[in-house]
Amino acid sequence: MNAPKSLPQYLDDEIDEGEYLAYKQLWAAVLWQGLIDAVRLCCAHRRFQVLIHEEAKAWFASDETTPGSFRWICGDVLEIDPMRVRERAAKLLEDAKRNGGKTQRWLLAE
Repeated sequence: MNAPKSLPQYLDDEIDEGEYLAYKQLWAAVLWQGLIDAVRLCCAHRRFQVLIHEEAKAWFASDETTPGSFRWICGDVLEIDPMRVRERAAKLLEDAKRNGGKTQRWLLAE
């Protein structure tokens, strides 16, 4: 079974540079939202927030490489090292837990 192709693979040369940049920005926003959900909701008490937090943590920890997965976004789309992102996310999560869910404002605006 072949792995699903990403949008640029389907379109090959038919996608222009601006469209590809927008594509990467979209997936960067998905990564950013995962980070926000994992870090800012670490001390949440409402059931739905706890579930979102747990899902975000599981997403970061997953070794899946299918489109939409953490590893796929980091490696295939953004071309960044997933392990470095995981390490940084883990540090942010530790800091937030120590501070009752608060994060540095410049990083994750409230």
